[in-house]
Amino acid sequence: MARTQEQFRQALANNLPQGEAFKAKNIVETVMYKLLFALAYAYWQLDERSNDLINEMYPQSVLESLDEWEHEYGLPSPCYASLQLTTAERKKILLTKFASIGGQNADYYIKIASDLGFTITITEFDGARFTLNQYASQYAYTTHPYVWYVNVAGIETIYARYSTDIYTTTNYSKLGIDTSILECVINELKPAHTQVIFNY
Repeated sequence: MARTQEQFRQALANNLPQGEAFKAKNIVETVMYKLLFALAYAYWQLDERSNDLINEMYPQSVLESLDEWEHEYGLPSPCYASLQLTTAERKKILLTKFASIGGQNADYYIKIASDLGFTITITEFDGARFTLNQYASQYAYTTHPYVWYVNVAGIETIYARYSTDIYTTTNYSKLGIDTSILECVINELKPAHTQVIFNY
C-alpha cells in the first residue's frame, strides 16, 4: 500500500533523539517540522516510483515502458502501420500476444479474425493419398494440401471513383478495420509452408 509523505515525515521524526531540542519535530508550522516534511519527500517519491515499477512488470498495467514491451514482442506489427492506435489499443494487442499460445487449427484463426471484427470460415483441402483403381493402376490423388481458404463474411465495401469508369474498393470489418490488416495478420501467423487465399 502506498504511503504518504506525512508518514515518511513521522518515521524520520521517530528516529530523532528525545529531548527539548527536538520537541518541535511534531508541531506543525515549526521549522523542524517543515524540514522533516521536505526531507520526507525524497523517500515518498522513491516509494511511489517503486510502486510504479511493479505496474511495469505486467502488460495489462504497463504504461511508461510500453515501447520496451512492444519491442520485446515484435510490436508494433507492420500489419497495424495504417492505424492510429491509442495506448489502450496498443496494450490490448500486446496483452493478446503475451497471452497467446499460438495454434494451427481453424478455430485459432477464426478467433483472431473475430478480435478484428471479422466473421470468417476456413476451407481446407485433403492431402495427397494413393488409390488403386479397378485396372490395378496406381494414381496419386492430390488437390491443394498446402493451400487453405479464408472466407470472409459481413464486410462493408466502400467504393471510390478516381476516373470516369474506374473504381477502387476497400473492404472493412464491422469494427471499421481494413481487410488488408486481416490478410496481413493471418499471413504473419500462418504455417510457413502454407498459402492462404482470401475469399470475399
